Amino acid sequence: MVHRFRIQFDLGDLNQRVIDEWLRFVVNKNVEILELDLQNGRKACTIFASYNFPLNLSNATVVELASLRKLYLNNVVVRNGVVEKLLTTSPLLESISIHRSIGLTQIRIGGRGVNLKHLEIVNCFGGISVHLNDCNLVSFTYMGILMDLDITNLPNLKEFNIRHDRVGFDNYVLSQLSSCVSSLEALSFPVDGMITENLHSIPRLPNVKKLTMTIDTLEDGHILNHLVSSIREACPNLETFIIKLGWYSPFERRVLKARSYANIQPFENLKVFKMLGYYGRTVDYELAAYVIHNVVALEKVVIDPRRHDQIMIYRGKVRRNVLLREEVARSSAKRQLESLVARKSPGAKFVIL
Repeated sequence: MVHRFRIQFDLGDLNQRVIDEWLRFVVNKNVEILELDLQNGRKACTIFASYNFPLNLSNATVVELASLRKLYLNNVVVRNGVVEKLLTTSPLLESISIHRSIGLTQIRIGGRGVNLKHLEIVNCFGGISVHLNDCNLVSFTYMGILMDLDITNLPNLKEFNIRHDRVGFDNYVLSQLSSCVSSLEALSFPVDGMITENLHSIPRLPNVKKLTMTIDTLEDGHILNHLVSSIREACPNLETFIIKLGWYSPFERRVLKARSYANIQPFENLKVFKMLGYYGRTVDYELAAYVIHNVVALEKVVIDPRRHDQIMIYRGKVRRNVLLREEVARSSAKRQLESLVARKSPGAKFVIL
């Protein structure tokens, strides 16, 4: 028996047969964790450099891996229907993670007999429709182009993370969370800072303890009033609040305006507030200050100016400019927020990464 088996190859015509042989070995060893990572680290991958999974090792259309509990696929072709068939031929399968796949345009998972607990789909080529109905899923993560999403009767869903590339889709996605309000504990979703009405689509989520919002575009004054009222009302027991800001928002250096925070119902249980991508823009400060002013039990504030929207390799002058920008952001955060945190929450720890 093999507990964990990882295949990591640079793709090429000569390697297809080798990968086939390794998979034949795995099938006969009752593997529990299988990782097929075909990302080419030395040169750019193309959508043509992919491997079809699963290999047809027998008369069956899908490889039977009766002991499989966890599956990770990267840069592998996964056709429609493969995931569903795997769940029937691998009854112990609890976790599926699919990255950079082509050929996958639809996933339909449902039924109490399905053992799947964790599903992750990241940066697959083309749009995908996802239907998750009447099953015991615990966590769902999706990043990429989302064509359609259907969530129905997921009583055990605790973690929902989504980052989609479809403008105007936020209302539709958030409204579907109503089917798992009693179980959801962690939520992550994007917000368009120019269209803040989507915050009103969040249903009441009394058990959510951790919330992450990704804001790619910011316009001064648009999100602040909606932020406290909508998030506080939707998640009254929130303990950790994370805001990720995009670096591409317009850089503003206006004179900071005095704002009134009186008569605003505060976050009663919030303990940790984090802001990623803080650059010292006026909107950055106002957003952070708005939250800090409305927390009564704050224990820690973390400001991270580093770029988190994508992984990039910087060289020469570009890298120096990025590092300089981060240092400017750190200085701005210290000047703008350190005294505010000390004044509003004297016992809170203030951290700048």
